[in-house]
Amino acid sequence: MDAKHLVVFFRNRLALALLGNDPGETIDIGGVKYTSKFGANVTAFWDAIRATNGELIGFQITPTVGEKYFPKVLGDLRYVRLSNDAKQLLLFLKPNPPRQWSVDPDQAFGGFVYESVTGELAIGITLEEWLTPADMASLTQANVDWIQVAA
Repeated sequence: MDAKHLVVFFRNRLALALLGNDPGETIDIGGVKYTSKFGANVTAFWDAIRATNGELIGFQITPTVGEKYFPKVLGDLRYVRLSNDAKQLLLFLKPNPPRQWSVDPDQAFGGFVYESVTGELAIGITLEEWLTPADMASLTQANVDWIQVAA
């Protein structure tokens, strides 16, 4: 599949889905519907977090809607760290990220924030013309739960 969109599901263990297109305002996973929480498709700035060797190890997500909501809900997840007075989420693809890393200033913007009927949050971003083939390789090799999303 030619992945064009990433959806991050904020569960106890990080879960990701790669999709061939932007799912829009609703995602269906095994009959559970996730719908747009804030009704906007411009919900966050995304920056790549890189190890000193340049490998993609995570994302810095700066929400533009629901800014005060995210730290309260996601701050206790072990793969999320709060930064910049809890205005940014540092999402790591590895359980024990290296001590030395940097944020790549090349960023993406957009995506929906989704919420399921059970209150689980997810956030998506379009990957086209942002991540390199090496980044995609790092992403697809991440030790996370991979989710299949109904087309």
